[in-house]
Amino acid sequence: MPDRFELEFDAGDQREHTCACCDARSHTVWGFVYEHGEAAAVYLVYASEGHPHAWMSVAWGGWGPRAGREQKRCVYLEVGPGRTEPTLSSNIPGVRHDADALGIELSPALAEHLRPQWAAVAEYVRARDLRVQRVLGTLAP
Repeated sequence: MPDRFELEFDAGDQREHTCACCDARSHTVWGFVYEHGEAAAVYLVYASEGHPHAWMSVAWGGWGPRAGREQKRCVYLEVGPGRTEPTLSSNIPGVRHDADALGIELSPALAEHLRPQWAAVAEYVRARDLRVQRVLGTLAP
């Protein structure tokens, strides 16, 4: 059975930096998820080697030149080793929510209601993006 999604990213869609809260080496990777040949979601994973988990943002909705923030929805998740599924989070620490790029950040209640939409993307990214797997492998125990 073919995959429902496809990943697309460039080798440059990642960077290393210093965590603002603990000064540990940190990693950010990002990319697009396509469904039936169309951009369906964008994701960003942020992990600091000084923290036991990472954060993932998943945004889905309208993409393209005419898509504004009102067509997009975004959730923030905690992911990492030992977690069987992502946990809703309020934001990525030290990172300002960019509503123009990511859309409207969903309330926890609405995000939980829409779990099938974002959970499928988050699980696909965790399973298929080797960069994300490497980043998660750097986390503190």
